[in-house]
Amino acid sequence: MVFLFYISIFLFSLGQLGRITLNDSQINFYFYEVFLILCLIGFFVKYKIKPLLEFLKRERIIKYFFVWLLISFLVRISNYSLNQNIISGLYLLRLLFYPIFFIYLKKASIKIKYFNFVSILIIISSFIQYFFYPDLRNLIYQGWDPHLNRMFGLFFDTSIAASIYSILFLFFLRKKNYLFSVLFLTCVVLTFSRSAYLVLFLTLIITYAFSKNLKNIFIFATIFLFVFVIAPKNFGKGVELSRIFTVNSRISDYKAAFSASMKSPIVGYGYNRIQFIKSAQPTTINSYPSHSNSAFSSSYLTILVTTGIIGLGLFLLSLLRLFFVKNAHVDVLLFVSLISFTDNIILHPFIIVLLGMTILLSDRSR
Repeated sequence: MVFLFYISIFLFSLGQLGRITLNDSQINFYFYEVFLILCLIGFFVKYKIKPLLEFLKRERIIKYFFVWLLISFLVRISNYSLNQNIISGLYLLRLLFYPIFFIYLKKASIKIKYFNFVSILIIISSFIQYFFYPDLRNLIYQGWDPHLNRMFGLFFDTSIAASIYSILFLFFLRKKNYLFSVLFLTCVVLTFSRSAYLVLFLTLIITYAFSKNLKNIFIFATIFLFVFVIAPKNFGKGVELSRIFTVNSRISDYKAAFSASMKSPIVGYGYNRIQFIKSAQPTTINSYPSHSNSAFSSSYLTILVTTGIIGLGLFLLSLLRLFFVKNAHVDVLLFVSLISFTDNIILHPFIIVLLGMTILLSDRSR
């Protein structure tokens, strides 16, 4: 099981290169998830169901959220075809899988080694991409945005990449590994993601305001500005901080989400049927597929539409509960919580994996 877990950590660093697509791009998963599943099966054989039952008994709010996910899915099951229910059901199982996996990983007390090694791979691959593959326009037909002259690494999305770099920046900053902190902060700058810029510095201000150590904010703000000034601003609207087309796009997406939620405000449509809701609206269909069709531009709106007001309330309470986990990286949780207002971040599998590992690493290092 230990070997399987270490393989999965390495495969995680491959990002979207480890993506497997089935059923005309409607089902997507990653190579590393296969090994995590095998690892979880081994955990079940060794520990049975006891760790899960203990967790659900202790964390009742999270348990209620899990139950509501199933209820909201089943309530609307007759409104969709068998194929649609299978597709959305698989995404529901994935959302339930990750917390269960980390419950058992904590029980197994497996040391998360090679985290620095994986971080180095992410840094190297990201800089290689930035200098030698700065254009995703050749993959528009596969549903990716162009992200011209911006750093997106092997994650093929600047919002996800910026969030990953920011999480790792905050993680290594807490560990006082300043070399990795500066490198990941540089990566954040080169994504030209305005939401990541804003949320990261808001997180630093809140974090260091409580510790009364504002000097660190000044130091990293200086590094940030230095990198931003010397970074090449090549052709492309994506590197212009004054761009408004993405803002308008998000506003339209928010309006669509609220409009959809009003039609089923209590139980929602069930996780994750958003792509079927969007496909029923001709105005949202583009000439090319889009990886954003399965969610809205906010994790909270995604939960609201799929699970209703009750589900959103339970989700927020579950998220709040994580802030009280012993020795958890509160700054990482704060960053992810805030940036998820502007994009579907906290529900992305890459982000869930990083959150789980940073929480476990923090818990075991003190």
